Amino acid sequence: MKKVLASDFGVLPGQKCSIRSISEMLKAVGSGSEIIFEQGTYRFDVTNTAKRSYPMSNTYPTPERSVGILLDGMRDITLDFSGSELIFNGWQTPFAIDGCKKIRLKNFSIDWEIPTSAEGRVIAADEKRILLEIDNKLYPHYVKDQKLIFTGDGWEHSYWGAMEYGADLHVREDSGDKIWGASFSAVDENTVEMLGNFPLPPLAGNYLALRFGPRTEAGVYCQDSEDIEFENINLYSSCGICFLVQFTKNITVSNVAVVPNSKRGRKIVSGHDDALHFSNCSGKIKVSGCRFRGMFDDAMNVHGTSAVIKEISGRKIKGAFCEHSSVAFDSYAKPGDIILFSERTSLNAIGECAVKSYRLINNTEFEIEFETDLPENVKVDDAIENLTNTPELIFENNYVGSARARGILVTTPRKVVIKNNVFDTSGTAILMSGDANGWFESGACKDMIICDNYFTNHCLSSRYQFCEGVISFYPVIGDPEACKGYHENITITRNCFEIKSQRVLYATCVKNLSFTDNTIIQSKKYSDEETSFVLLEHCSGINISGNKYFGFNEKYIKEGVY
Repeated sequence: MKKVLASDFGVLPGQKCSIRSISEMLKAVGSGSEIIFEQGTYRFDVTNTAKRSYPMSNTYPTPERSVGILLDGMRDITLDFSGSELIFNGWQTPFAIDGCKKIRLKNFSIDWEIPTSAEGRVIAADEKRILLEIDNKLYPHYVKDQKLIFTGDGWEHSYWGAMEYGADLHVREDSGDKIWGASFSAVDENTVEMLGNFPLPPLAGNYLALRFGPRTEAGVYCQDSEDIEFENINLYSSCGICFLVQFTKNITVSNVAVVPNSKRGRKIVSGHDDALHFSNCSGKIKVSGCRFRGMFDDAMNVHGTSAVIKEISGRKIKGAFCEHSSVAFDSYAKPGDIILFSERTSLNAIGECAVKSYRLINNTEFEIEFETDLPENVKVDDAIENLTNTPELIFENNYVGSARARGILVTTPRKVVIKNNVFDTSGTAILMSGDANGWFESGACKDMIICDNYFTNHCLSSRYQFCEGVISFYPVIGDPEACKGYHENITITRNCFEIKSQRVLYATCVKNLSFTDNTIIQSKKYSDEETSFVLLEHCSGINISGNKYFGFNEKYIKEGVY
């Protein structure tokens, strides 16, 4: 691989970078190049970006996205920023990788001078009023018509929700998603008064992470690519999902941190939404040595996309994408891909077919023609998913810290290994959902091991959607009695759970699950309520044995084979 200096092309720190100069450099160096940037600060202005109409998964549709650095159709390129700081403004996507192979991004940080989320310190509060200190230099804002409006370069967005963090920088116990709308008045330049209904008033001295702005961009976006690596990257702010990768084969994420930038005075806010999001990927995903804290959504989500059959004509179907933030996928299927048909209320599999052709009709509808006749009993309103677009996953040696919602979400039928991690989350630490009725995120787990992890007693200290256990298997199934078993072949072993009164394991519609040789320590209770450490519903082939318990009332211990 040839080494190239970015400075030879006039790309230097201490100046605003243009999409044109970087694009010309990428075109000139060609494949098999490692581009080394001189260490320093590089600034990217939203008025000087590439415009693309990407169909980003789990992101609000918009006619146009703004891209700071675009790699389009590139092969075997490394961008090494030598520890540089990349500063962006406006509402934009710092990186987009489109139709590429063998791309490596490494050794840099991504941030905004004016971040895309804010935080404030609680001065006083009761059930109707919060007095909040917000540093106007760090988070420029003003109050107009009883709305709190945050401002940046070329944008203004109104507050719409908040999360409470304690002095220990963890989400306060039982406080998740309890502060939403409010009316505001300005007390002085750095103090506002919030009026509303606050059933759990925040505590004086605690912090509020303040939410505003739409999820319309990503931090790093990748589609239709192969062999992608992210290494030694700190992402401190974003305008949506931090790393969004879809329809891509083989992704490695190592030593990546999505955390608050303490050097800029931030304590609790980092990414605007999920830290890592892998949609309809394939091959192998490996995430190792990473840290996550302070996002407004999950640390990681791995899933496919369920769609619904609207019409059947011989070997052709017309299908529809039904989740408004995951539409217009022109790469949803390609010739030779294997499509699974399922009944929507039970999620029972009906059969499979190979794709002959795929055509996107409009943003929500598509047509697929199959190589053979459809499986018997397939009907209108059944669900489909692409089994070819499902990855293996290794998630190891990571720290999943306190943030809104859950730790990691995993739905893929291929081999999954989750090991040697620390989970210090607010909600459920590990969630396996899957549905064709709500979020339309597909992928029944068929081969999973969760081992040698440590779960702190912060896990499940607040409740969000699907949070019924520290580890939760919660597919959305309308008729669980009819389900033959959705997730299966699960091993949970050699983990340590330090809990208060949380449930360790919840599972519905699971078969062949082994929970063995784990250590469960009940330290301090949240309340006087006693909870059985496991709850199983509509499950079979369950083995719970060989676990060690400390501090438990024996009547709440449930071991045996079910």
